[in-house]
Amino acid sequence: MLISVFCIPMVAQASSEARFIIGNGTYSINGEIKTDAAPYIKDGRTFLPLRYAAYAVGIGDNSIAWQDDIQTAILCKAEKTIAITPGENRILVLQNGEVSQTLLSDAAPEIVQGRVMLPIRAIAESLDCDVQWDGPSQTAIIKMD
Repeated sequence: MLISVFCIPMVAQASSEARFIIGNGTYSINGEIKTDAAPYIKDGRTFLPLRYAAYAVGIGDNSIAWQDDIQTAILCKAEKTIAITPGENRILVLQNGEVSQTLLSDAAPEIVQGRVMLPIRAIAESLDCDVQWDGPSQTAIIKMD
């Protein structure tokens, strides 16, 4: 797989916390309300829409790209580039153009209603974010320092 990355490694305003409630397409990212596809649970994994998951880990619009020829989403943050291909359980983390880490997940990202949906924990943790689960409220919480 050839990954050509042309996204500008700029991050969104640093978020301290994002909250995603299962079945609710309204999110809170650092207190700002956003709406999109609703998060869901599949096979015990929480899936979030890629763009808002990226915002939650401090990645802005200029650092999110779709590489149509290989059907892969590209996220850039500081020195790291993450390549996410729906349907594959393997997520590549690149540094300086070289694969530095391969994340294996028991749940593959998928496309639902035109949105790339991600099992969020592995990706968020690879970017040094803390992921918490509040069972009673069915809320995934992503915290970034």
